[in-house]
Amino acid sequence: MGKKPEDIKIISKEIRPYQKEAIEKLIKGFQKYERGKLIIPPGSSKTFVSLKIAEQIVGKSGYVLFLVPSIALTDQTLRA
Repeated sequence: MGKKPEDIKIISKEIRPYQKEAIEKLIKGFQKYERGKLIIPPGSSKTFVSLKIAEQIVGKSGYVLFLVPSIALTDQTLRA
């Protein structure tokens, strides 16, 4: 059975320098364009970076619809 959002343990993760740079560039790009593309190598935490971008844009009290192309990525997203 799936986890409910309120049952998920929050674990603080450090943002790496290359992730911080990607977040800053995408946030800056969204000021000019309404779409963006995140291209970073496999295993470099694209899901984590995407969630950090959503947090900055929407804030803690907002909502984000986060779609994933496969069920396997759902669990990865919840752990990010």
